[in-house]
Amino acid sequence: MPLNIELKLDFNSDWKEYLLMQFQHHGYELTEELVNKDVVEVAIMYHNFRLRRINILPREVYIAKEFNCPPMYRKSLKKLISKIKEGADINFHISRKIKNLEFKDGLLNHWGIHHLHISSKPGNVEGYNKQKHSELLYIRFVDDKAYLLQILDHTAFTDFDLIKIIHNNWPQTLENHRAYGISGEKYSKDQLKKFRKSNLNTPITIDQDNIYFPLGNGVTMSGYNLFSIRDTDYYLAALKDFEEVIKSNTDAILETIRKQNLTLNQPIHFRLKTSDNTNFYTTDDYYNLKIDLGSI
Repeated sequence: MPLNIELKLDFNSDWKEYLLMQFQHHGYELTEELVNKDVVEVAIMYHNFRLRRINILPREVYIAKEFNCPPMYRKSLKKLISKIKEGADINFHISRKIKNLEFKDGLLNHWGIHHLHISSKPGNVEGYNKQKHSELLYIRFVDDKAYLLQILDHTAFTDFDLIKIIHNNWPQTLENHRAYGISGEKYSKDQLKKFRKSNLNTPITIDQDNIYFPLGNGVTMSGYNLFSIRDTDYYLAALKDFEEVIKSNTDAILETIRKQNLTLNQPIHFRLKTSDNTNFYTTDDYYNLKIDLGSI
């Protein structure tokens, strides 16, 4: 690179800007506090947000044989099941805490179970969630399948019967989490509640022949899901590699500019771009450059 030509690129900053725009797209306010967080904090919050949201896609619905729906909820539940089958957006059924980007869902992170409010219209969610004793639908999503476990109140977040329901009805869905070579222990609701409050991961013990690692992948000491931290580290490492690719190919970049008969009178400023969080490229608008960087 000639000494008089400056190469500018800061993919971490570009990535942070993209994530903030994703938050805004989903209706979150870009507060001064949020904007001032560093890229690591914003990325962790983003991956936490992605884990908590329910992907929008059609699903097969399975209902546990123990499932019992009180008559007052049957009409709303029928509508909710139809939405799940159709692939409609049901994220407004999640707790109001979905609005808090830093909230850690212990039930989801430890057991991989969502809890949904059984409401038929988005406009009713705010009022519905304010009902302190309203029942919740406990449900597990695995790829394109939805498993309805039970309708219980807000005290069931550490109710081990939820795990038993999964094991009794769909044991095959637990195999990827099976633990070998360890002994297990069963814990009470109160013990599990204390463990979660302290961000401690515990094996799930049905019996000594059926012990599983956390179905939600567990948490770090910060309370964030292990996969939120893993994905944050993975993406930031990949962005660093992308920058190195650009820096190590400056001669080829200059040659491309020369072939366009352009004068090198401005810094080359590459900005990170993506349309799907997976495939990345970088552009410089002044010199009309575009470089595909690959996928993450």
